[in-house]
Amino acid sequence: MEHSQIASLMLRLDGTWAKHDEGQAVRQLRQLGPAFADWLLVLFQKSKRLQPRCSAVFYATPCARVSKAAIEIGTLAVFDKSMKVRFRGCELLAYSLRPDVVRTLQHARKVAPPAEWPDFDAALDAIAHQNHHYFYDRDHSGKFTWDVQSVDG
Repeated sequence: MEHSQIASLMLRLDGTWAKHDEGQAVRQLRQLGPAFADWLLVLFQKSKRLQPRCSAVFYATPCARVSKAAIEIGTLAVFDKSMKVRFRGCELLAYSLRPDVVRTLQHARKVAPPAEWPDFDAALDAIAHQNHHYFYDRDHSGKFTWDVQSVDG
């Protein structure tokens, strides 16, 4: 895929499915594999609006186990000014299952509003147990699963 085509598709990731066919763009961009996260990082860093940042984190999550850019997105997201973006950041880092992000989550939790602490705790729990399902299955009941279409590295 050419640089100009990728850039054009990335413009459609504004978080408003009604305005553009974001889903179609994502299907095409996922063909980039883990490199998709590199583009999402640029989108995240340049976006002043909540919706594109939230989209960038959401679509980077499948890359979280194989992409440094995805982890950087998650790290930036957990310190974001938006509660929705911080939640998606916790989600991404939980899915990564990477022990090296524990300190980031612990630090971000300290500066987050107390109402959001359960999201940070759930991400830490998922990493500690190496089970991303625990981000949503907070009681470890086995009744909840979280399926993510991962990206091969």
